[in-house]
Amino acid sequence: MLLTAMVQEIKAQCLPSDTIANINFTGVGQASICGMVPCESLNFLDGDTATFYTTLNCRKIISLRDRVDGINLGNVSVCEYINCSTQYISGSGQPMLNRWFTITPTNNGNANVSLYFLQGDIDDYNTAAFPIWPMLDPSVNLSIWQFDTTLVLGAPVSSVTNIPNSSITATYDTLLTVWTISFPVDSFSTFCFSTPVTGNPANVSNVKADAFIKLSPNPANDKLNLEIVAERNYMASIQITDIIGRNVKAVDMMINKGRNTKTIDISTLQAGSYLLSGTNGSDLKFSNIIIKE
Repeated sequence: MLLTAMVQEIKAQCLPSDTIANINFTGVGQASICGMVPCESLNFLDGDTATFYTTLNCRKIISLRDRVDGINLGNVSVCEYINCSTQYISGSGQPMLNRWFTITPTNNGNANVSLYFLQGDIDDYNTAAFPIWPMLDPSVNLSIWQFDTTLVLGAPVSSVTNIPNSSITATYDTLLTVWTISFPVDSFSTFCFSTPVTGNPANVSNVKADAFIKLSPNPANDKLNLEIVAERNYMASIQITDIIGRNVKAVDMMINKGRNTKTIDISTLQAGSYLLSGTNGSDLKFSNIIIKE
């Protein structure tokens, strides 16, 4: 199959690397740099295969092989986020792996997906899991959770599909300290990772205070609506940062027990992807990728 024009354009800019997105070479190993990886898009015809690279430095984000099924995936957008702190499954308190991905095609279809993690990501998970939860070995007990909507950390979603370890192929590159996690899908959405979950994975958050958080619309044009349903009162500090970590918007919001709404003016932001995060300085933290049209 011919690669798309966008793949060719990216390859013309620099040579694609086997190094994965957002890593820091520490001298004694590699560690993930937390934050959002800029979203990339490619066009897929039925049966196409391509690897998504960061435009800035040609580091791998994901690889995707569309299986021939008579469906063109069309324009496929891929966003990757690396949490700056461990996220936990609400209710059980089980940790989630720090890297998670949202894949959005024009049309859902059958494909094989390969995602990339550092051994350092696995080590961070195991540090958070010890001594309560099983240690994670991707070749033995990695479990993938596919959420049917773009993930808002702390907010429930309508359905969750589990991709068990038996459907996952995990390979490890000892030189690069990179795990390649490959699995089949028949639809796309947000993918998160842990050992097999005990309890309900429908809420994923490091929010220890009970809170329901929702953003709409997303993508947004001029106004972004934030809804928080909380169990108690607190003051929240909300920030929007761009893809290189610059703070482009900051607002404070008084959260009262019950339902709270806030409209944030984003009309002055340039079109693109941003990270919205909020905290009350102690036990409330949430974050989500937002797209400005």
